[in-house]
Amino acid sequence: AGALVAGLNDLSFTRSGYLWMLANIASNVSHLLVLRSLKLNRALSNTQILHYSGMWSLAWLVPLGLAEGIGSTLQELLRQPLSFQLVVLSTGVNSILMFL
Repeated sequence: AGALVAGLNDLSFTRSGYLWMLANIASNVSHLLVLRSLKLNRALSNTQILHYSGMWSLAWLVPLGLAEGIGSTLQELLRQPLSFQLVVLSTGVNSILMFL
């Protein structure tokens, strides 16, 4: 329902766009149900649940990144100024530390 409400004033309606939105909603709901199941069926802390969530995301994001050519993006990052590289590095390290 949220996707339909968001699209009421949308300037361009495409069937594939709404199908992707519905797929996104279905995957988010599935993800939350899996996390809830983990929490209810095991004595896991919120930190452990966050860790499992991060690992689940990586299982999908790494192959997708490789398919999308993340290698060329990393090469482009290395050509950026050092200050920008440090910002990206600190953001990445912060994201990793959140999952520990």
